[in-house]
Amino acid sequence: MGVSLPIQSRMLERVGFDWSDQTSGKTLDDVSPVAVEIARRYLREANSDDSDTSLTNATDADLLRRLNLVKGSRELTNAGSLLFVSTPWPGIDYIRRDLPGGDSTLRIEGDGPLLVQVREVEQASEVANRVTHAVKGFVHGKFRAIPPRTLREAIVNGIVHRDWLAPRPTVVEHIGDTLTVTSPGGFVGGVTPENIITHPAAPRYRNLSETMASLGLAEREGIGVDRMVRDMLAIGRPPPAISKIDGPYVRVALLGGTPDIAVVGFVAALTPAWASGVESLLLIEHLTQHSWVDAESATLLLQRSSVQETNEAICRLADARLDADDSTPVITRVQGIPPDKDDAFRLSDTARDRLAHRLAKPGDPEIRDEFVLNWSRARGRVSSTEVADLTGLSKVYAGKLLTRLEAAGRLRAGRPGRTGRGFFYVPAEPGE
Repeated sequence: MGVSLPIQSRMLERVGFDWSDQTSGKTLDDVSPVAVEIARRYLREANSDDSDTSLTNATDADLLRRLNLVKGSRELTNAGSLLFVSTPWPGIDYIRRDLPGGDSTLRIEGDGPLLVQVREVEQASEVANRVTHAVKGFVHGKFRAIPPRTLREAIVNGIVHRDWLAPRPTVVEHIGDTLTVTSPGGFVGGVTPENIITHPAAPRYRNLSETMASLGLAEREGIGVDRMVRDMLAIGRPPPAISKIDGPYVRVALLGGTPDIAVVGFVAALTPAWASGVESLLLIEHLTQHSWVDAESATLLLQRSSVQETNEAICRLADARLDADDSTPVITRVQGIPPDKDDAFRLSDTARDRLAHRLAKPGDPEIRDEFVLNWSRARGRVSSTEVADLTGLSKVYAGKLLTRLEAAGRLRAGRPGRTGRGFFYVPAEPGE
């Protein structure tokens, strides 16, 4: 009995075998001139500010050789054959629907050179990527429902990192403002949805990945996921939803839509420039939804391997400012935390004002109570000063809230006597 293709793929991955770098049986004579012209176009786009045009202007044969796609004198690697001759089956299946459940208005499913397929799908998705005209304060211009760079990254990742031994296409569903890319093959090299932002690059096919990077279609140092996350958050949209599903397949969903112009302006105001990086934007988005963050709670969020690394990222954001000529911090330490406890942070008052429409507003008493109890459980204690600083309540009202939670058996006094500076509560144990 022969070995199934999924098992064969996993066996090759475990031994580090690069299928894309093996000879394909195709030669330079089989190369599509249309695919070569598309490659040159991508090179020109990628090197628009670079005076070195030697690769763009090379002969067809030299171009493929310098992309490391030729073995011996004329034989193409499997990557070279995929990109410039043909895929063994349709490489991409693109489906456009204007709304969920609607009839498809466009479908692209073909064979031929992969570069030709990518270009056709990229052009179709660009046309379908809705344009919004926005003007608010100093922010104005045209915005796409999905940032174009992110849209391209999702499609390219779905064909570069997929399993090319699996006889199924990479499916690109473009429904309304949402783009979903489902590609055959699971994650490789220890990458998971939980570490994909920070994990070192682990290409399934190095020859193919390096070629796409040389053409400006992929990130040489990684797979561009951190950039996708950053670009979506920078327009106020959710980060890409990345998951592994049965098959196995990797699915990437981009939930595009009308950009939040207040967020666009907020991100533009962050200074220095590094303050608008992916870690900062992940922390800011988390703070709009959860009101506070500390190193322990943010470790999974930032996909860091240690609390110390996470703490350094938070402290960097604490040093950032809103507007170059302003001393207003982006985040500030929560008041009332004793010196022997780790710091926690919230958005500064100015940041809260600018992002007020995005903040979680626990106006319902039960929701507010649960928020306070969650803080007490996560931090091991809670005081009226902490509650007032986190919720915007007066210190007197915060004290009454804590007294009520104690009477309900949800909290208990943190020390006997209930007097003295810095009085606090701790979570009540079950049965108390």
